[in-house]
Amino acid sequence: MANDIFNLEQKIFQCWHVLDDIEMLSNRHSKMSEGELSNTLRGLQYVYQMKFEDCFTCFEQVCKEYHERGRH
Repeated sequence: MANDIFNLEQKIFQCWHVLDDIEMLSNRHSKMSEGELSNTLRGLQYVYQMKFEDCFTCFEQVCKEYHERGRH
């Protein structure tokens, strides 16, 4: 279980990168056309949707293992 908790922690930290990505985009958006900006934002949304889903799946696994250990 310790390994799963470490994995969960890493996944949470990866999700925090959204802030860095938004900052980078805000610094460069003036050089992009409206279409480029729209496509970039949609791509960012898609990537982080997958990251958050992966993080939540890991969280569910950690919770499951935690509760199963409590039964034994």
